[in-house]
Amino acid sequence: METRTVKKQMAFRLNENLVNKLKEEAKRENRSLSNYVECILMDSVHDNHDVEILEEAPEDFYRAISVEEAKERVQKGLKKMFKEKHSQEKNA
Repeated sequence: METRTVKKQMAFRLNENLVNKLKEEAKRENRSLSNYVECILMDSVHDNHDVEILEEAPEDFYRAISVEEAKERVQKGLKKMFKEKHSQEKNA
């Protein structure tokens, strides 16, 4: 049986230079821009289990991250996923 993830289309306004750098990184990893950004965001949320949803945006909400920081987050998330999978396979 196939499991599908429901995707919601969103629109954001981002700095043009940031978008260009994200596109370059996504292309370098042979991924779509959407997938690349989604993985960065999922990693960011995954690392912050105690994320608190506030009615007002925090002061640093609009802080832009560098491409290097984005890459580090993606790589950290992938390492964590592979480590968890390896651990599950080892315990099976």
